Amino acid sequence: MQQSLKKAINYALKAFEPLQRFIFDGRIEIDNNAVERCMRGIALTKKNSLFAGNNEAAKVWAIYCSLIESARLNGVNPRRYLNWVVEQIEANKGDVDYRSLLPWHCPVGRTEN
Repeated sequence: MQQSLKKAINYALKAFEPLQRFIFDGRIEIDNNAVERCMRGIALTKKNSLFAGNNEAAKVWAIYCSLIESARLNGVNPRRYLNWVVEQIEANKGDVDYRSLLPWHCPVGRTEN
């Protein structure tokens, strides 16, 4: 009993400063559900990629999913973004600076925030 009480008190003392920050700053959320919702897709993709078949397929899957999630996080429609990337690669016959194909450079498919 005494050990449990000690653990509870130590836990409360460690959480005291963040709790004070939460109480005095109205911008801070009490939970992190928004972050957890954002991470859910990444966690599911990671779990599903275990069944990709082989190592190379898993790498391709990871790249593809990273591009889609990066597009979403940058407010770009993933399908239109991937179409734009393929068009740019074809137009330049594969000789392209891949940094210029990142989602924040995409001129098409912007979603409303």
